[in-house]
Amino acid sequence: MAIVRKQQNRVNEAIGPIKSLRTRLILQRWGRLDDQIALLKHKLYLIKQGLAFNGKRTKTARSQGKKFQVSVEQEATRLLGDLGWAFMQQNNYIKAKDAYRRALSIAPDNNKMCNLGICLMKQG
Repeated sequence: MAIVRKQQNRVNEAIGPIKSLRTRLILQRWGRLDDQIALLKHKLYLIKQGLAFNGKRTKTARSQGKKFQVSVEQEATRLLGDLGWAFMQQNNYIKAKDAYRRALSIAPDNNKMCNLGICLMKQG
């Protein structure tokens, strides 16, 4: 997406998505799961304190060139799913299970349900 926008001389629009995902992707790629988990927990803390999205309930996001609204609840569910995945990579299925259950208590999601099932199977 960033390459296409750069080719269209829309460099400023290409920078935003890269900056927002850069930290998380770098931590995943380098196998720094502890740092990734700390970052996700910090973002969840900001949501809990009402400091995410500059105190607003929604923010405008972009995907594939389209704008859409993301609610605080949707962001929390996404972060909890990412947190569960990171715990699964560490074979910490108890914490992963807790993260997936918290995410599912906010909103149903088939992928998170499947991952919760994997956590439960790994725990016997």
